[in-house]
Amino acid sequence: MDVVLEPDATPLVRIIATTLRDSAADPDVARKAERLRGVFVLRSEKDPQAVTMRFDRGRVALSRGVAPDAQVVVTVDLDNMSGPDAAKPKARGALRHLRLALGVSKLLEPKARPWSEHAHAFWAFAGARRGMPERLRVVCLDDGAALDLGTGSGPDANPSSCYEVHGSAPALVSIFSGNSVFGQDLLEGKVYAIGSLQHASVLTGSFLEWMMRGSA
Repeated sequence: MDVVLEPDATPLVRIIATTLRDSAADPDVARKAERLRGVFVLRSEKDPQAVTMRFDRGRVALSRGVAPDAQVVVTVDLDNMSGPDAAKPKARGALRHLRLALGVSKLLEPKARPWSEHAHAFWAFAGARRGMPERLRVVCLDDGAALDLGTGSGPDANPSSCYEVHGSAPALVSIFSGNSVFGQDLLEGKVYAIGSLQHASVLTGSFLEWMMRGSA
């Protein structure tokens, strides 16, 4: 599927582009997406943010705002689109354009993968960046499973070079897949961390870039 962005795309447009490209990496999903045709809008229930997606059999053009010719408009809480306590989206035009509504909704919810797989992918993307901790330790609060990423491990490791992120499996999937903002989830208590403020700042920036990685 060819994903095309408007010039000077907004962060939300770029994030949605990443989500669509991630979903389309699955060949079966990509084949179904190529049959979609129509105008779908995703808008925020809290502020004016919105993205218009124009599907035309294998191509989707993304732009900011709500297009006047939108066939399906779905209003969601962009801060919590897929979490366990996410509010039910409000849809307009979905019954009239059911194939479009169902097809795009599936694209906006990529196939579930374990949080550890998402974490490995994030570290491959950002681990070597300047200012990142030498080691990122991720702990799942559901079962106590831990994952160490990076090189700063072992008995001689410098504690100040390590940063830890703790959270439930859904919360970890959300931040490491790029579905939510790490800094915001940290402030809201959806995950908690152990480490320096400097590392937290660098990680937040890296997570934001990770969210928009498919928008180039």
